[in-house]
Amino acid sequence: QKSPGRLQWRFGNVNVSRDKRTVPKHIHRTTEKTTRVSVTEIKLKKGTITALNAAILGNKLLKLCSGAVYSSKGKGIWAHSERYDLIVDLIKGREHSLVACQWRHQINVLSEMLEHAKIPFCTISANDTAEKRNNTVEQFQAGHFRALIAHPATAAHGLTLTRARSVIWASPTFNSEHYLQFNRRIYRIGQTNRTEIIHVVCEGTIEKDVYDALNNKVKHEFNILKLFEKGLNIYV
Repeated sequence: QKSPGRLQWRFGNVNVSRDKRTVPKHIHRTTEKTTRVSVTEIKLKKGTITALNAAILGNKLLKLCSGAVYSSKGKGIWAHSERYDLIVDLIKGREHSLVACQWRHQINVLSEMLEHAKIPFCTISANDTAEKRNNTVEQFQAGHFRALIAHPATAAHGLTLTRARSVIWASPTFNSEHYLQFNRRIYRIGQTNRTEIIHVVCEGTIEKDVYDALNNKVKHEFNILKLFEKGLNIYV
């Protein structure tokens, strides 16, 4: 994508980093196996995770892929950090980036790692006042931060963040509106540089299935939009 204009769907042509990192084998085997069979419990070295149905299981598997999940006793279990090592390296290799995180533990871990690496960053949360949010956006646009971290729901609408050229998805989302709108924060009026969307995916796990489902959903929505536009051209 070179410059803002007519919205087009290019899911298959986004620039995806091919820098592969290895997650612990027992984590990969767990997430791969449980996507193929019906289970209500996931056994880990540090505890047991329970799931009452397939939807809850899928959500917990996504959390496990992301690095942490909650056990049946409500205790947080940290599983691996390789994903965040990669994300930090991606941020280091770019001037300014937006990072989409699905869970609070992702924001917390990335914040700690960026602080340790002495990389200036900022965050936007649902608890921010309008004044604080506007100030964060202004400072990011002025180039004071290398990265802005947020949940897609809190930064998907109304913000202009064209200082960034890259959007890094730390984990996948099922929500096509959040996905498209968060990406549009950098691809809008005022953007004169080439932009990229990066998906961090644990191969062979449920994350690939989520992105496939998202791809099909957005393509379907764009097809409906095209039919609507065609109808306007015919009847209006």
